[in-house]
Amino acid sequence: MVAFDGAAEERDLEEFEGKPDKGALSLVKSQGTTVEQGQLILDAVNQGIGPLTPDLVMKSLVKDYALAERLMGERFIRRITGYQPGYVKNNIHIPEFKRELERRVESNLEQLRKSGLLSDGGDVLEEGLEQAALSLCMEELNELLPRGTLGTRVYRRHSPHGLRDEVKDFRGERYRDLSVRGTLRVALSRGHRKLHVDDLRAVSRKSRGQCYLVYALDASGSMRGEKIAMCKKAGVALSYHAIERRDKVGLLVFGSEVKKKLEPSLDFMQLVRSIASVRAMNETNIAETVQQSITMFPRAEVTRHLIIITDALPTQGESPEERTLAAVSEARSHGITVSVIGIALDKKGKSLAKRISELGDGRLYLARTVKELDMLVLEDYAQVAETGH
Repeated sequence: MVAFDGAAEERDLEEFEGKPDKGALSLVKSQGTTVEQGQLILDAVNQGIGPLTPDLVMKSLVKDYALAERLMGERFIRRITGYQPGYVKNNIHIPEFKRELERRVESNLEQLRKSGLLSDGGDVLEEGLEQAALSLCMEELNELLPRGTLGTRVYRRHSPHGLRDEVKDFRGERYRDLSVRGTLRVALSRGHRKLHVDDLRAVSRKSRGQCYLVYALDASGSMRGEKIAMCKKAGVALSYHAIERRDKVGLLVFGSEVKKKLEPSLDFMQLVRSIASVRAMNETNIAETVQQSITMFPRAEVTRHLIIITDALPTQGESPEERTLAAVSEARSHGITVSVIGIALDKKGKSLAKRISELGDGRLYLARTVKELDMLVLEDYAQVAETGH
């Protein structure tokens, strides 16, 4: 069960537009069943399961457990049955155990219906997606916030006065900009045993413009399950850290076509809701995704950056690779930089991803495991926030 602990985290969230209010946070923290229900729905959405009915779940488990595990995932099976998947596999054909499973599955789904999260036909309702979004948010922030104490570049909070640029003479500068390291370096180079006024150095600060980010999430069929689950958590991480610094974040969900488009904003919870509801299906169309992103950025003098996260080459339409590179070139001509985070790409996929990131003047990250996706997304954002591209 996910626990969200500490008043400080609540205050941080309340800085956002579209923030979860205290009532929502208290609900998630105090009612374990609600958290579990939200996580169960989130697992079902990530696996592309639907509708959720006792008959369909049990039929899948009994007919071919190995296939059911691939389609439904271990997390969903664990939550819907209350047993470890291995135990279910070994005992599914024992009559007494099968009846117990039927009772548990029916009870869990009935609770979802009574809570207004599922329709009578087993379809996830809007309230169900809301609970899934809150569970996703709490799960990722519960993992991220402790990591923020490590002092890494990703989580460094920049001064509102600007980013450190170069060391200069201290005369006429603010004491808050005094550079201790620069001052000591000058004093030592001059052989001074005590600091002189002329030794004092300050850091100059360059103004930090606002960043507009679009998180492009591959929701093709191959992303179903753990891949899309971790991509969603990465999207929550990006939204949290960027909006905390008043940078705006938008969302593009793509498969064979762009399925969802959310303009960059400071509305954290709207982003989380949209991310949580994503389902994986169909092929990959990166070209259309890049082209659609061009219209999402303002004409104002801001940093424009597109982050594409995918596990495959574009497969939709004629000459998909050439169309993709042409779209990236067009995006770059509009002042948009493009980074790619590749998940288990093959040799050809890596080659194309490299060309996209080079043409888009962005960066290429190759994820070794899906568990590091949030850190890679945050690393890319840190680079954009510091360098402007």
